[in-house]
Amino acid sequence: MDFTAGRPGGLEFGWVRPKAEFLSNSAYPFGENDGAMWAGRGLTAVAGVGGFLSFGLLHIRLAPEGFWTENGNFDLADNGESGEAVYWDERRPGAIDQPQRFGDQGYRRLSLGSSALHVKLPGVTLGVSGAGQQWGPALHYPLLLGNNAGGFLHIFGQTSGPVDLWALRLQGRYLLGWPNQSDFSPVGTDAGRQIVTGATVVMVPRGIDGLELGLARFIHNLYPDGSFQGRDIFRVFTGVTYDFMSDRNKPLENQMASLFFRWVFPGAGVEVYGELIK
Repeated sequence: MDFTAGRPGGLEFGWVRPKAEFLSNSAYPFGENDGAMWAGRGLTAVAGVGGFLSFGLLHIRLAPEGFWTENGNFDLADNGESGEAVYWDERRPGAIDQPQRFGDQGYRRLSLGSSALHVKLPGVTLGVSGAGQQWGPALHYPLLLGNNAGGFLHIFGQTSGPVDLWALRLQGRYLLGWPNQSDFSPVGTDAGRQIVTGATVVMVPRGIDGLELGLARFIHNLYPDGSFQGRDIFRVFTGVTYDFMSDRNKPLENQMASLFFRWVFPGAGVEVYGELIK
């Protein structure tokens, strides 16, 4: 997606390149970095198409993506449950929304894909999107946020390009999002609304070619009805604890923070990266 702060232009529109993919898992479900698609046992098909429109500062991208999987039978790990609960996660069946299998029939879903609406302002881009995201240097098994699952509805604000502070160039991104859950989640929707806040900053020091330094923080909360407050929007920019007076976090809050670096040597075809997360 193009978030560069180009000069506002007239009306532009076009198609997002259509895609169609097929894959087959012969023994058990398996997939990696495949977004909203869940590849069950047997045949899985995924397709996506869409378009974009740009007018002045406003940019709209509609790119839905859907998939269907045969979802064939295979031996499930015993989680001690019965009925539809046998499909729940085998390690923490009552707490983790990670089904081993989505029922015993063919399974399909339609997602927003990389759809987004954003406004380009001088130096800043503001918008709403459902696109998947990847934070941190790792392409496979990212520690904080990755594309091994589909994206979630979120509002975001970010720098449109690197901010030159002489000693370093800086880019940042903030989001406020509302993740959803699967049809086989062990936690009912009446427990409250899930809300996440996150922020990441990446810095490129002057005079050290190819080196990127970054930090990120991601907070996930479950808010019972009526308990969400305005200050929760910027929770990610506050202290480690939620309440400075009691030195405690909210009971239903989870948070992670990471420090990372990536050093690229294009001439040698080598890159080195590392990340510390807590």
